[in-house]
Amino acid sequence: MFIFKPPPSLPRSLGQSANRMTETFGCSNAPSVNEKTSALVLDGRAAKKTSHLTWLFETARKYSGSDAFRKPGGRVVVVRSGQILSSPETQNPEAAAVSEAMVGFAKSLAKENGSRGATVNLLCDATPPTKSTSSANIEAPLEWLLSNQSAYVTGQELVVQNSPQPRNHNAGTILITGAAGAIGESTAEYFCATQDEGTTPRKLLLLDHPSIESKLSRLAESLALKTPSTVIDTISLDLSDAENAAKLLAGEASQRKGFSRIIHAAGITRDKTLRNMDLETSWLPVMKINLEATMAIDRALVSTPGALFSPRNDGVSSSNTPMGYSSFIYISSVSGICGNAGQSNYAATKAALLAYAKSMAYEFPDHGFRVVSPGFIQTDMTAKMPVLVRTIASKLNVLGQAGQPEDIAAAIAFLSSPEAACLAPGSNLRVCGLFMGGR
Repeated sequence: MFIFKPPPSLPRSLGQSANRMTETFGCSNAPSVNEKTSALVLDGRAAKKTSHLTWLFETARKYSGSDAFRKPGGRVVVVRSGQILSSPETQNPEAAAVSEAMVGFAKSLAKENGSRGATVNLLCDATPPTKSTSSANIEAPLEWLLSNQSAYVTGQELVVQNSPQPRNHNAGTILITGAAGAIGESTAEYFCATQDEGTTPRKLLLLDHPSIESKLSRLAESLALKTPSTVIDTISLDLSDAENAAKLLAGEASQRKGFSRIIHAAGITRDKTLRNMDLETSWLPVMKINLEATMAIDRALVSTPGALFSPRNDGVSSSNTPMGYSSFIYISSVSGICGNAGQSNYAATKAALLAYAKSMAYEFPDHGFRVVSPGFIQTDMTAKMPVLVRTIASKLNVLGQAGQPEDIAAAIAFLSSPEAACLAPGSNLRVCGLFMGGR
């Protein structure tokens, strides 16, 4: 990709519907090709033999001239089976190979289509064979991947392991740490902008450092003017004093009948090469804010009665509703996935969150623990970088541009919603335009 080639404009508007077409392996009633198809679903869950991959090639190729491949905002989602190796009874090496082949196929298409602003992603249906394998299991994440809200997500896979469970979407308070930062602010704005009329008003608690309390207050005032129905409060806390902050937040949560979504957006950088990095000023502060505070807050919330939202107390849910439902979202980074020179401290904390979220998900299965890993995002901080460095960094992905804070906000909103309850424990979604590096 040429460094100075203008990138495609990515549609991000809310509520815009796609001209969707679905092709299913084994279905005899194949739809006729429509060049205006802007969203193509290739459902290959029934493919089990290597010869079946010909269907994937031929079907994708016949749509290769459609808007789904060639226009900004075009969407292709490949659906594959993840059930093959889920139990000794279902092991099938050839079927497993066919399923994994779809990953390499889709990621290659993502790199071919990216320069046009079109994305290609995957859904892995790993629903246990004893449960329904109907499209209902994958519909919510599929709809999101086909929407404009996934504009900066390409070459990624979401794994579906459970059937979706309806829950009260807006009940409980949403906690956003680091709310005055670019991602925290955009997330708060996104939650306010997507507040549905006539539903339970959203309640937001915005947290940031006492040194920027005035900025936090201005944000709350601005959001309140735009969406009067949303209840917005602020709290100033120094997260470097992790235990004290955690204790105070647990008390706040109990008073508010529990947090339903906990968005850990607070984070700092202290970039230096290892040789120039100091323990007290560069290493420890990053560990405290990015990792230790997050873990302390979580420990306090899961151990304090009433600190996490319970649907059975919302006055709406039935007795069959699961007792627990709170979503914990962690902001990692592609730096934590593939490393970055001068960021050994930051990358260590961001990598730690990937394993931490998965471990927490298995320890507390009644709640959702998921990760968003941003790539290079256009913020006030990155705007201060030298022009050449910033330009190169923004081009190191197949979409050829930096992401926007709203891209991360949209991913956070989806992953913290009840619609994401079907995803694999500790799911990590890279919102990076398919960054060229990675492990």
